[in-house]
Amino acid sequence: MGEKRPLCDYGGSPEELHSGDTVNTVTSDPGLLQNLLLDVILSSRWNAKARREIVNGFTDGLYDSTGIDAGLSTYTYDASGDRCLQGSGSGGYSSAGNLQAASGWTRIETASAVPNGVTITTVGMYSTTTTGSLKFKIALYNGGDSYTLTALQTFTKSASGYQSFTLSTPYVVPSSGTYYLALYLDTTQDNHAYAAGSRALVSGDITGETTTIAQSGYRDEVAFGYIMNAIVVSTATTALATALKAMAVILVESYHSSLKVYFSSATSPSWTELTTLVKVATPLSSVDAYVSDLTSVTGSADKSHRLKITFDAGNSTAIHGFTLKWTV
Repeated sequence: MGEKRPLCDYGGSPEELHSGDTVNTVTSDPGLLQNLLLDVILSSRWNAKARREIVNGFTDGLYDSTGIDAGLSTYTYDASGDRCLQGSGSGGYSSAGNLQAASGWTRIETASAVPNGVTITTVGMYSTTTTGSLKFKIALYNGGDSYTLTALQTFTKSASGYQSFTLSTPYVVPSSGTYYLALYLDTTQDNHAYAAGSRALVSGDITGETTTIAQSGYRDEVAFGYIMNAIVVSTATTALATALKAMAVILVESYHSSLKVYFSSATSPSWTELTTLVKVATPLSSVDAYVSDLTSVTGSADKSHRLKITFDAGNSTAIHGFTLKWTV
């Protein structure tokens, strides 16, 4: 590239990219690297500002979540740490029922399907009975009255009210098909069911494919908690010109190899991965800075520029901020 770009005093954003820049350029040019890091750390994080537009780019230190497009993202925002974590959610029912649930039946709670692609980490049930073996299962709906049941884990009821249990092996729900939580009871449970909702029943402690009895007007008080792969999508910036190449700087706590970064310039996003993430610094305690290569991207007349960050559920990765820069 020839010249070295000077360090700025942070009165602006002089860290213009050149079309031939690469990760190697960034790591070998102290001025360019320092200025890219100053954008995401000083302007957004330490000065307690939300997302900020810069020359041919934008930066967000995640002081709040206003720069994240909630409609395109699945994540959890931790306001105490100014960071984005994996997504989480829950389903089923966990309130007090008013009917007995007889022992000896496997019950499929068909009123609340489990979302596809999530990882179930906890299961639970409500009952005022304080004893009994609880055999949780997952049920795949085959059509008609047919289900295929797979055992999850067995727990022991030990208290009155709602109890939640953590699966020793989390269950990853397949990306297609309709799945429900199921439960076999070996002890009659009081106040465990409602005269509302829907369920399917089969006699005995069943696994594998089976034919059930559909029962409308009843539901069992079972619930589940899950985590989701993180998808963090920025709100769009309408650029003055369509990007030719793009580069990202990401502040990451507990980096995981599943982390990927993408760019789009279309109103309806069409993503291009920004490849070759390289750790270049540790600017904050336990937080590393990763820089992508300057990647050729497919431009759109929309000039609606966005950044997307993804990583798998089940690890402690957290995003503390990011800068997106592009060339035109």
